[in-house]
Amino acid sequence: MVLLVVAVAFVIVFWGWSSTGRDFLGVGTLVDDTYAVDPPAIPSKYLARTIEVQGNVADWYSGANFTLVDKADPSKSIAVHMLGAFPEGFEIGKTVVVKGTLDSTLPLTMQATEITVGCASKY
Repeated sequence: MVLLVVAVAFVIVFWGWSSTGRDFLGVGTLVDDTYAVDPPAIPSKYLARTIEVQGNVADWYSGANFTLVDKADPSKSIAVHMLGAFPEGFEIGKTVVVKGTLDSTLPLTMQATEITVGCASKY
């Protein structure tokens, strides 16, 4: 009986971790994958589906537009256009996860529907 309870507890814990864990794409990975071919092209695995991209806010332009850069290599960036409201705490220098879709043409541009601002204590 104790063994069964322990087994159920492990299943619940691991299921909880896997269902709450998020898998994002880094800006650098997206840029590298796009420019790894000649001529550069956005990989089909990123098109026509919602993706989540993590990076740092580098510039914030005219209302709903900003630049997201890779955390490790700020020379790698994508343009983002926010289609909804910006979350509280959104500002230049913050680590964010942007959820949305990529435009099908270059340069890399994302139409964002949701932004999550990272907690400073986690970074």
